[in-house]
Amino acid sequence: MLRDRNCDKNFERSLMYQINKTKIAARKMHNARMTDYNDPKSENDFHDAIVEIVAIAYHD
Repeated sequence: MLRDRNCDKNFERSLMYQINKTKIAARKMHNARMTDYNDPKSENDFHDAIVEIVAIAYHD
């Protein structure tokens, strides 16, 4: 039972980290687009964070 709780805690921690990373990248993308600036780094960060969220969610 303790192992399951630790696994759940690690899952939630890693998922929240990636969600926060996604939110930061989305905010940077939005700010860049509002000033007509194309920021490839924030777009790549956003894409990588979304891929990690999908990988975490579908991991067995």
